[in-house]
Amino acid sequence: MRVATFNLQSGQPNGLSPHGGTGQLTTDEATMAAAAKMVELDPDIVCLQEVRGYQGLTFVHGSSARWSETALAQRLYTPHSVRTEKRYGIVMYSMLGVEASWIWRLPSWHSPIRQTPNGMRFRFEEQRRAIVALVRENGQPVFVCGTHLAPTAGLGIRQLHWLEERLDNLARSTKMPRAPRLIMGDLNIRSEVLRGETRYTVLGEGDTFPSDSPRTQIDHVIGQGLKVHGSQAVLMPVSDHRALISEIEPEAGNDPGARPRR
Repeated sequence: MRVATFNLQSGQPNGLSPHGGTGQLTTDEATMAAAAKMVELDPDIVCLQEVRGYQGLTFVHGSSARWSETALAQRLYTPHSVRTEKRYGIVMYSMLGVEASWIWRLPSWHSPIRQTPNGMRFRFEEQRRAIVALVRENGQPVFVCGTHLAPTAGLGIRQLHWLEERLDNLARSTKMPRAPRLIMGDLNIRSEVLRGETRYTVLGEGDTFPSDSPRTQIDHVIGQGLKVHGSQAVLMPVSDHRALISEIEPEAGNDPGARPRR
């Protein structure tokens, strides 16, 4: 199973070409070029972050030679912010059969009240969410979670811990406690910090930020009950992030016949 995560950065052209050279593209042209590049990578599941509403459709239409827009893709665009100047969210596309799906609102734990030199002010955090899908890979159930965690120091780690626990609870409640779990997205956590904080196995390695000369990895693929066969960070024509692609498969010993409880 090949999976990909990519922070689209609202389709912002970066002036960099994956094939060398530079070029001045419009946002729509660059988004279409990114979709075409993703098709070349041929993933089974794609999780995108910082996607403006219409770009979810543009990304699929630009890659129609490989993908059809599944029911999951149609339903599971969920916004982080609804302010006019910053209306974007996360999207998941799947070429695998989707048996069930969920959208979770991630907790913030931060008070909206801020103390400033001029007194008290309200400042609301962007509402972070996660998309979760139950897919089948060769008959094996896998819970796939795509998300974009908060960049605030410490908060993203708490959200990651919350997600891991919530996925464990979901697997138990659907009577599939041994089903593999996968989390991917822009986690806003450096790889050296992530390894000390997650209970999951790192399933993708490669510096992803900034895209022109990456020095750190904040985009990740991690999982439980899964093993990795290879991964790469890929330059795209949009965004200040690189895409992260991983080849993974369920480990032996998981229950391939489990079905979700209705």
